[in-house]
Amino acid sequence: MIKRTIHAQISEAQRELRMRREVYGRQVALRKMRKAEADELILLQENIIATLEWCRDNRDMCVEFERARKEQEKQARTEESAADERRHLENEEMEKHFKEHPHG
Repeated sequence: MIKRTIHAQISEAQRELRMRREVYGRQVALRKMRKAEADELILLQENIIATLEWCRDNRDMCVEFERARKEQEKQARTEESAADERRHLENEEMEKHFKEHPHG
């Protein structure tokens, strides 16, 4: 997928909102759409714009959050690898013990 800037996404969402207001208004006037449905779909588009604007306005916080999340994942993988290594060494020790002491 080719990414688009947050500014381009907001601009497109605003264009879509203007279009919905025009088209849905006509549809309601012609009784081809219920006003409640038109209002809900317009409200959803307004919420999309608000979310995109929040992301734009809080970019630094979002970037830092993602960096911290990736660091936590990396730490968890490191700890998991260390635990796997310990289990492997313990298994080798047990195998060695049973080979050296086959009856207990």
